[in-house]
Amino acid sequence: MPTWRSAGGPSTLSAADRRGLGALLPVVAGLYRDGLFTARDLTLRTEAADGAGLRLVLGVTDTGTSRRIGRRFKRASGVDVEGLRLTHVGSDRDGALWKIDATQ
Repeated sequence: MPTWRSAGGPSTLSAADRRGLGALLPVVAGLYRDGLFTARDLTLRTEAADGAGLRLVLGVTDTGTSRRIGRRFKRASGVDVEGLRLTHVGSDRDGALWKIDATQ
């Protein structure tokens, strides 16, 4: 069973957020490795040749727009999800900058 904890204690993420992030974060981590990205980057990446997996996950989790991705990421910032942690690291002209780190 996955562990859902934030730095401040138990997570308040909904079950839908937990399922969506459990599917989405590994795909995004694989595409961006140690790099930074925005929610807009993800929506643009779905059109790229290597974006098929991302496109599938975003469709299945009903997270296909930049706004929906950004809202889910904001709720998930700092939460450990199956060995991955999403962190807000700043902003640029396209919105919030995120990175994913391994927690184990």
